Amino acid sequence: MGSSRIPELDGLRALAMTAVVAQHCGLAPFGWTGVWLFFVISGYVISRNFVQRRYQAGGWADQYRAFMLRRFFRIVPAYVLYIAVAALAVAAVGNRAPLGEVPFLLTFSYNWHMIFDFWSLHAGWAGFGHLWTLSIEEQFYLVYPLLFLLLSGNAHLATLCALVALGPLVRLVYATGLASASIDGAWVGFAVYASSFAQFDAFLLGALIAHCEDALRKRAWVAHCLAGAALLAAAAYVAWCVHLNRSGGATGLDLVRNIFSGVLYSGGREVFVYSAIDLLAAAAVVYAILQKPIFRPLTHPAIVLVGRVSYGGYLYHALVLWTVAGLVGPLSAAPVLLRLILFALVWAITVGLAYASFRWYETPIIRWSRTPRGEGADAVAFPRPQTAAGLVRMAADARASSHPRQLPPFEAPGQGVDCIRVPKPRTGASDDRDWDAHQACATDTAGECQTGVSWASFTHLDPHRRGHAGLRGPRPGADAAGDGHT
Repeated sequence: MGSSRIPELDGLRALAMTAVVAQHCGLAPFGWTGVWLFFVISGYVISRNFVQRRYQAGGWADQYRAFMLRRFFRIVPAYVLYIAVAALAVAAVGNRAPLGEVPFLLTFSYNWHMIFDFWSLHAGWAGFGHLWTLSIEEQFYLVYPLLFLLLSGNAHLATLCALVALGPLVRLVYATGLASASIDGAWVGFAVYASSFAQFDAFLLGALIAHCEDALRKRAWVAHCLAGAALLAAAAYVAWCVHLNRSGGATGLDLVRNIFSGVLYSGGREVFVYSAIDLLAAAAVVYAILQKPIFRPLTHPAIVLVGRVSYGGYLYHALVLWTVAGLVGPLSAAPVLLRLILFALVWAITVGLAYASFRWYETPIIRWSRTPRGEGADAVAFPRPQTAAGLVRMAADARASSHPRQLPPFEAPGQGVDCIRVPKPRTGASDDRDWDAHQACATDTAGECQTGVSWASFTHLDPHRRGHAGLRGPRPGADAAGDGHT
């Protein structure tokens, strides 16, 4: 298994982030599927670190602690900064209702708060709404390392396969239980959408790819089989939904409604739509890992750079979009041409803020968190952070080198390669500077995997319908394609 960073994965991250921003600008009603691409990438990256024995010092408890600390310093500082800035911004305009959501945000339980509307505090503010995906990811991080650390290799692999296969069944049982407590089908669909355990199979599918990476590299034809299976699954799902729509009397364009956007409930939509998306995302990740020619455009230095700062892009795009919408009005009411212009503006500002955050805030914190604590083989050393021009130049150099598909392992921490010092020989004859040239490097990009869509801008939510019978919670409405940000 290679240890260098894979630029094609950064390209996928850039595409996923762009899709989410486009949805919130009212341009791509199915842009939310980019979130599931991030989920699969996240599962792959953190599992790759475990497979490469990144956390092998001490017992399982020590390894679990090392993993959680690594995730904490990668995710939490920027996350907390964003919450603070967003809270100040919304309070400055006289809207204090969203401040009641901060406890749920800080405890990474925001997705459950959005579903069940705890204490009637959920304000549905777009500046916070997209953060539910971090709650799902952090909840996965609490559980998955234990699965890896406490089970043997074969048992862990078998468990992964079983859990991935059981994903649709988990959603079916969960949706059936929720439907028995509420007659609001749209709310049940949203509850399945935002519940962590109902979406864990996306992460686990990425983890399965990491475990099978060496085999995939030796048998590249498997990637084509996976892609074919994913396309067949998606086609079967679409055909089934069209049949359901026709049976309900739909004609024309209505035949293709509520398939990958709209009300994703009834007839098995809430069960199988995510499986189809997961398989398509997994096929894309495998192609990226194998660096297939079709993904060559994604290795363009500018695209790679956007992918590297996609975590910040996820955080800041909602606040930027909220600010722009406050100036020009709801984007759903704007002409398509204006939406395109605003999308380009929001995207550019978002990427700029994301890079600034990464360069001058996130990177120093990560470097400090992984500074060697005394002597030992597990001490971690980091190269100096790179400027944007430096990162683009390295990517361009990599494309022109004898290995054009592999970026050099000299990048900023958390977004690139972390260099872990191998134990120094105990002979006393080796010079420190000579030995430092022989460092084993491994990839760590798990922190870049989060992005999401806000509750208020979920494609099948109607902002005018707030209550519903039965369990309390936000009530999604009918299909609202293109109504992404309002």
